[in-house]
Amino acid sequence: MNKNLEKKLKDNFPKLLSNMYNKESCLAWGVQCDDGWYDLIYNCCKELQDWCDKNSTQIQAEQIKEKFGTLRYYLKSNNELGILVNYWTEINEIIDKYETISASTCELTGGKGSAKRRGYLIKTLCDESAVLYGFVDGPKIKN
Repeated sequence: MNKNLEKKLKDNFPKLLSNMYNKESCLAWGVQCDDGWYDLIYNCCKELQDWCDKNSTQIQAEQIKEKFGTLRYYLKSNNELGILVNYWTEINEIIDKYETISASTCELTGGKGSAKRRGYLIKTLCDESAVLYGFVDGPKIKN
């Protein structure tokens, strides 16, 4: 993701994204996907931070990336076991919603997309982006 969009995310969600550019975190390299998923990631961050505020606790993103054509969002808590064990279902529902939406959202444009492949690489792309970058229809992604 481009640095300007990452900065917007970090500015809007400083507690949730406190590990961004921290060399001891997988967020050291920023958000590892293309710009088309910015809105998905923003909305996911918003829901997660709202949840944190409502529950008087704080979780932090450890990594945000694309894997096998869909969004992956990994978390760390300030009480590693307690928060995630006690609230895992609620937190996971938020993340699952956006990971599912990503499977039909073009990673480059943010428009409607589907799984495309180029060799062993799988990305969720719109038809135009797929043609432009040499991708063809890919496997059905299971959610």
